[in-house]
Amino acid sequence: MIPIIVNSSVELKLGDGNTFKGLIYDILDDNIYVTSTSDSKDFKLISVGEKVSGLASDGINSFSFNAIVSERKRLEFPTYILSNITNIEKVQRRQYARAHHTEEIKFSDHSFLLEKEDLNLNKFSSNKLMEYLKEGLMVDISGGGIKFKSDHRLSEGEDIVLYIQLDGEQFALKGNVVHRQVDIIKEKALYTYGVEFIDVTDKTREKIIKKVFTLMRKNRIKG
Repeated sequence: MIPIIVNSSVELKLGDGNTFKGLIYDILDDNIYVTSTSDSKDFKLISVGEKVSGLASDGINSFSFNAIVSERKRLEFPTYILSNITNIEKVQRRQYARAHHTEEIKFSDHSFLLEKEDLNLNKFSSNKLMEYLKEGLMVDISGGGIKFKSDHRLSEGEDIVLYIQLDGEQFALKGNVVHRQVDIIKEKALYTYGVEFIDVTDKTREKIIKKVFTLMRKNRIKG
């Protein structure tokens, strides 16, 4: 029995080194059905018969696996059937302390920023920043990621750039949307995102962890 559950986010490593990001929308007869929404910026065409390695996460548990792309279906969204699922292993992810903290943040899903190695805001014109940056509200943060709310729609599996202010210090980080929840408030959609930090140096992560513990101490003092 496959322990992976439907609606998990999934990353497939392809033979050419590229990554396909999407969602598991069904598991049937030991086959995994994977789809990528049309607005995903990481969509890659996969050849039938290609061998892939995958990582599926439901926000709590993560599993790695190997598979073969046995079929491509013409449905509403690009959909692939993965067969011959082997080497399923639970991935132990480091658990980070998490602090509840409300703070305005800026983020972007635009390739202009995602493709930059140096994310320093001072290097870009203010006009471009106003065009690319969106507003969000941080809910909590840990050394591994952040939860925030926004009315801007992102897709699970999508990479973004985050600009976060923590205890007087600004962090420019890249992250991957691993979870999305939508609430309808006064006929408008409000999204809550769980984002995992990616490409973070150990030095930067340790800085964030120290800031998180500072926030936790302040929260305890507030009672």
